[in-house]
Amino acid sequence: MARILLMSFALLDFRGEILSKFWGKIKVRYDRDNLSRLSAEIGNINYNRFMLMDLREEDNILDEVLSSVSKLICRTPFIDDVLVLDNSTCADARLRIFGGDGREAEFCGNGTLYTLSKLKSEGYGPKVSLETGAGIKEGHIEAEGCSIQIGQVQADSFFSDKGYIKKLQDKELKYLGSVWAGEPHVVFQATGSWITQKFSRENFEKICAKISHSADVEGGANVTVVFDKKMDGFGIRTFERGALRMTACCGSGSVAAVATVFGSSAFEKDQENPSPIDAVTVHSQGGTHRVSFKENSWWLHGCTTRLAQGLVGDFFDSNLPPDKGHVPVSYPLMALTQAR
Repeated sequence: MARILLMSFALLDFRGEILSKFWGKIKVRYDRDNLSRLSAEIGNINYNRFMLMDLREEDNILDEVLSSVSKLICRTPFIDDVLVLDNSTCADARLRIFGGDGREAEFCGNGTLYTLSKLKSEGYGPKVSLETGAGIKEGHIEAEGCSIQIGQVQADSFFSDKGYIKKLQDKELKYLGSVWAGEPHVVFQATGSWITQKFSRENFEKICAKISHSADVEGGANVTVVFDKKMDGFGIRTFERGALRMTACCGSGSVAAVATVFGSSAFEKDQENPSPIDAVTVHSQGGTHRVSFKENSWWLHGCTTRLAQGLVGDFFDSNLPPDKGHVPVSYPLMALTQAR
């Protein structure tokens, strides 16, 4: 009798597991279909391209769905990250960021600036609070552009292999440091032929991807290379860990580079520094940022371009398979992003 009861319980557990998995698949499919009817928009900051999904009027969407859809959208060259705008119990709004690796990032400098521009269009301002994975951030909505509080930039040792650093120096990359600027960044100074940026994108991404994966931090680290350093500004190129490629611009990369190269003391007036820096202009392929240090915090300023508004389904076809060379975005999205 006991044996029969045990077999019955085992059968029930097995059936329960099957039903649970089946329901999970139905729920994912339902959420994914629902996602296509959500409010969305696309735009960029210095050609760092985003799709913003607005979940503030919707029931919770599974994280699994947001992750899988982000993988599909960001595997194309048209979108670098997916921004998810949601309600917050401790700030004006909550921002979540999903990249091409499907992982949820703690922070995105350009993503927060873009979200501020969205809130600006709704009448928020001049100060806005955003809940992020890196904590609550204060944003300032200005006549031209927006500024976001990054907070402190902390040095870290997640990239400290001296042998590997020596090999990279032989490849004309001088290691400057590893820092957290909302996101982890390994910062290098270009030397030799790299100073003139005589390198292919493919080679840059190949080297930086290896550096990123070598960092002792979950999901790898972003890799930012500084070019043509001057007191009033310099150029950077950044391999972003979430996008899995070099993007046209990186907000946290700009802050990480300025904090590593200059430090906060260069912005503070004292006897040893009677003429402090007001702000540093950082140039990337897509445009410029202004980085400053005030009120014991780093700040990032940038301007956004909003390209189109509509529904997720207007820009993304969830029915297209992600394999066999299909691009799961609509032709209007391709046209809009390529036109800019």
